[in-house]
Amino acid sequence: LGPDHPDVAEVTDFIGILHSRAGRFAEAVQQHERAQATMERALGPGHNRVAEILNNLCKAYKDWGQYAKAQPVCERSIDIAVAALGAGFHGVGCTRNHYADVLCGQGKYEQGIREARTALALLEKSVGPKHRWVAASLTALGMCTVDSNEPAAAIAPLKRSLSLREAKPSDPLELAKTRFAMARALQASGEGSSGAVSLAQQARQAYAEAPERRRGELEAIDRWLAKVPGP
Repeated sequence: LGPDHPDVAEVTDFIGILHSRAGRFAEAVQQHERAQATMERALGPGHNRVAEILNNLCKAYKDWGQYAKAQPVCERSIDIAVAALGAGFHGVGCTRNHYADVLCGQGKYEQGIREARTALALLEKSVGPKHRWVAASLTALGMCTVDSNEPAAAIAPLKRSLSLREAKPSDPLELAKTRFAMARALQASGEGSSGAVSLAQQARQAYAEAPERRRGELEAIDRWLAKVPGP
């Protein structure tokens, strides 16, 4: 095939995904960047397959907590995909989910909420209202709303996301993410600390069983539980 074949880029990109799953984010970024360079040489910088690799690079930076580095990567992925495939393409919605998380992670709540709502509308239309990417949009919307000090408004999207994710379990860490966000929303809005603590404890168990890459989330739950009265 040769070193600049698109299939070589795809394999390199997948290796990056595997590194991310194992919590080796520096290695993941390195592989995604290699894949990006290879794909750009093979197909050009404006090809939709470049956008897919940039989506994975954005997610790696996001999961690593490197939000400032993730933001321009997300933006370029979205721009390329929209130009190549159209604004309604489902892959654009997937990247917008990451972008919403990245914006909210930097305290850009208004932008993050707007991005999550855009992703939600796009994905409900393109993949259906019960798809796991829709659940991701709802969780991003809910988390950003909680962080913007509007916990009561976060409950509805988080409740819907939780229902979708519990009905069709896939990634236990994504379910844990939604559960802890709901716990925070319930407690901060005064809707009931008992149910909130139970949700947080379930989320904690999932993170405790995860690789070292999720120690940060586990520690955040422990800090939260220490401040909230138990059932």
